[in-house]
Amino acid sequence: GDTVEIVGAGVREWEGNPELNLGSETSVGIDDEPLDVAYDIGGDTHLSELAPGDRGVALDVQVAEVERKTIDGRDGETEILSGVFADETGRLPFTDWDPHGEIEEGASVGIENAYVREFRGVPSVNVSEFSTVNALDRAVETGDGAPRMSVREAVATEGLFDVEVAGNVLAVRDGSGLIQRCPECGRVVQKGQCRSHGDVDGEDDLRVKAIVDDGTDSLTAVLGTDLTSEVYGGGIEAAREAARDAMDQEVVADDIRETIVGREFRVRGTLSVDDYGANLEATEFAAVDDDPTERARGLLDAADGAAADGGTIDGVSSDETTGDGAGEPRRGDE
Repeated sequence: GDTVEIVGAGVREWEGNPELNLGSETSVGIDDEPLDVAYDIGGDTHLSELAPGDRGVALDVQVAEVERKTIDGRDGETEILSGVFADETGRLPFTDWDPHGEIEEGASVGIENAYVREFRGVPSVNVSEFSTVNALDRAVETGDGAPRMSVREAVATEGLFDVEVAGNVLAVRDGSGLIQRCPECGRVVQKGQCRSHGDVDGEDDLRVKAIVDDGTDSLTAVLGTDLTSEVYGGGIEAAREAARDAMDQEVVADDIRETIVGREFRVRGTLSVDDYGANLEATEFAAVDDDPTERARGLLDAADGAAADGGTIDGVSSDETTGDGAGEPRRGDE
């Protein structure tokens, strides 16, 4: 909250934003006159408010997941911590480049002077040697679930670490079912060829790439080995046997298509958006339990009530839901 007068500073660009640099020739003095600014001064930030490029961040979070890793750094092998922070507004990945003992699974900690970078399309909290980490004497409350959004809303964010959408599976894309991955880099192998390592002996795996549409927009839900096994009703060995019996591994993808295409599912996971579209790396994939008949009956009852009151339901006027169809919302208006 101090007001300071700085003389002889420099300005550089850092991650697309101007950054003020104070050097040995810079003088800094305290100004007794308060300075009015259109920003909140001090205080903690919630995870949902963070964006790549944020610096000097203060947070109170719970350590939802943490893992110690060894990486090749500039000075040789070094240990870091990586995992997930959580608060009442959401969850975000983090990296602690100078492992702090206070960061352990289940702990509630206060962090000062962290910074935020983009990692795989989502904000990631970075804790460094210049950060301060203190154990809190209270438990930070965390939300039970991910924020529920329409597909359009989710895609508009250009990336979310934890989000939930619901929609109909329109198709299962090529590259689903029983696939082969490069043993070196994990990329999908096409006809025995890895884009990075050339001719390789691929390792079998299961994957689903499902196009999910909720009427506002669409995305590709990507299911890994475990979720694909649940959808398929068997693991990798069962898929191998089916492919051998049919002499065609595409039979696995065909079985998955018959199971999920045309049905509505709830999908939770990490969303990334790039020039090729929106992908949701699923951590949960479950059929929507709503009974369509009951849902339709509920909408009609609500429409009748809205018509009597001259009101609306779900943002749609009653004559749009009960008329002759001329007032039905278009795809882009839903």
